[in-house]
Amino acid sequence: MNTLYVNGRFFTQPLTGVQRFAVEICRELAPLIPNFHIVVPKGTEPEEETLKPFLYEVGELNGTIWEQVDLYRFMKKKGGLLLNLCNTAPLGYDQNIVTIHDLGVYRNNNWYDWKFAHWYKYLTPRIAKRAKAILTVSEFSKSEIIDVLGVDSQKIYIAYNGVSQDTIGDYQLLTKEKLIVHVGTLSKRKNVKMIVDCYWQSCPNDFKLVLCGNVDKNLALPASEFDRMNGVEVLTGANDSELSALLTRASHVVSASEYEGFGLPILEGLANGAKPILSDIPVYKELFSEVANFFSLDDPDGLTQIFSTLETSEKTNDEEVVKDHLDRYSFARSAKTISTLIQSL
Repeated sequence: MNTLYVNGRFFTQPLTGVQRFAVEICRELAPLIPNFHIVVPKGTEPEEETLKPFLYEVGELNGTIWEQVDLYRFMKKKGGLLLNLCNTAPLGYDQNIVTIHDLGVYRNNNWYDWKFAHWYKYLTPRIAKRAKAILTVSEFSKSEIIDVLGVDSQKIYIAYNGVSQDTIGDYQLLTKEKLIVHVGTLSKRKNVKMIVDCYWQSCPNDFKLVLCGNVDKNLALPASEFDRMNGVEVLTGANDSELSALLTRASHVVSASEYEGFGLPILEGLANGAKPILSDIPVYKELFSEVANFFSLDDPDGLTQIFSTLETSEKTNDEEVVKDHLDRYSFARSAKTISTLIQSL
């Protein structure tokens, strides 16, 4: 293959786990592919300096329309393979590799803005059917794609998330604080209110709870949900250095999510020496069974009990176990998987 084009719309979107996956995969993939281009809307100015030389500005539109019109026309003219890393792709183009991180829109409409959910339910099966190959981020998500979309398993390849060096601090030089951190979009799917309720019921001695994430209008959680969270810090708009500093100080990272494709903030917390406290959903059990304390979403008292015993519970994991996780789930390893796939198509 002479040239690889990457759908760079993610550079125009807020940085969540999906967009971080795209940035980090591009960082690792660029040296592996001789002719590597990231196609973006005109005027795109990403913060990621190392990828700016690979940008190829196209069209006059933006957002979904840019992807479905300008990017489609560009690829029809140029031809070749288009790598899409963030759940979407041009509908009319048939030389796509499509990354589907999860299928949450099929599992609960109440988690999302109705227009957002309707569009993804229309788009996802169509781009999956036409794609040359599909990437996803866990065995759980692969099974979801097979089950919900009816895709042949041989068409699906797993490219795990990893940890960006930008989000790792030197926690071994510091004394951990009594700090429980939740990192992720403040959405219904994440069950943030449950975390806060259990925290207040248990009142863990001197432990502070920090919710680090933005409210996403597409994920349908009213801002009023946070009105009564006195004493709980809500941190929005954190950049990589702020996130790294927060996780470096944290003794625990928590997630009560009902559904995930992976759970990148958990891996980032683990890399910074934080002990995960997780809902026992299948993907978390798949990826973090050796390193986390689990509770059932059907029994919030389980989370309350974990919070109440933080003072005496084990705070960190064995270094060799953590190292194994970071070696197993890495962007560099996933980029090599994608590069091999690209060369085979």
